[in-house]
Amino acid sequence: MKAIMQTVARGYGDRAARNRLTPEITLREARPPQGNVIVTAEFAPDIGESGTARLFCIEMKPGQIDLPHLTELQERAAKGQLTHMMYAYTEWLKETYLCDNDRYARFLEMLAEEYQNERACWRATLRENKVKFHDRIPDTLACLQLGFNYVMGFLLHSGVLMQRDVDEITERFNTIMFHHAAHQSEAVEQDRPTHIFIRKLLAMLDCGQICVVPASEGDGILPSGCLGYEDEKYYYLFFESTQRAVKKFCDDQGEGFTISTKALGKALADEGFINTDTGENTRTMRFGSKTKRVLLLRKEMVEKVMGI
Repeated sequence: MKAIMQTVARGYGDRAARNRLTPEITLREARPPQGNVIVTAEFAPDIGESGTARLFCIEMKPGQIDLPHLTELQERAAKGQLTHMMYAYTEWLKETYLCDNDRYARFLEMLAEEYQNERACWRATLRENKVKFHDRIPDTLACLQLGFNYVMGFLLHSGVLMQRDVDEITERFNTIMFHHAAHQSEAVEQDRPTHIFIRKLLAMLDCGQICVVPASEGDGILPSGCLGYEDEKYYYLFFESTQRAVKKFCDDQGEGFTISTKALGKALADEGFINTDTGENTRTMRFGSKTKRVLLLRKEMVEKVMGI
């Protein structure tokens, strides 16, 4: 299921077509995904940082659904009212923007410009509110915003809504979208390989599956499962052994952790989790009379990830 969700997320997120060949072994015309796909699930899929960034998850908790309102919408859907509304909307789009080649070309240019503007606006809004976000999230927000804007334009043109209604609904929509964007950004952040590495490392330390010893006791015999040393500022980790232990821990839990030691070290360095004053991700240090090559993981950054 994870592989299927990964394929769906990347296909729609990248708008990338799957290349196919004809019986004559010539490349068929590309048919990239159109529109959006809606998936319901009990849990958000575990498809990594990049895959999660291509999703826009809306978590529904008990009591958050207005059941009487939902029942009313279901009754309207059973009568075909929602189908009729969608038909009227698509016909309005065709008559307004797609009725001839010139108008269609202008519409595509306008749509591209509107998309760029919306993406820039959402990016600025997230930055102003100090939300750490993946670059995919403003793209998703811009697409959803454009769809919303055109629906509001249709309802205004049809006389279903007045301008003051559109303004009020738009303000509510933007507030809701920002809330979900901040939540999605947090989910993407938690799916970073560096964050997974740190959370699993701390989980194994807490349960006693692995251990580290005080750096001041470097002359002693290291106990079984020891992956390094620690002091007030750093965890001094035997990096390759630690990466293998985290990978096995994830595998035992049915979770994937496929990043290589080299790629993980680079990511930890790029995100400021490790001390790289020497220009390398690991360094040779002396602990008592012993010399070990270790990774210097900053405890201050670990505490931030863990919310301490």
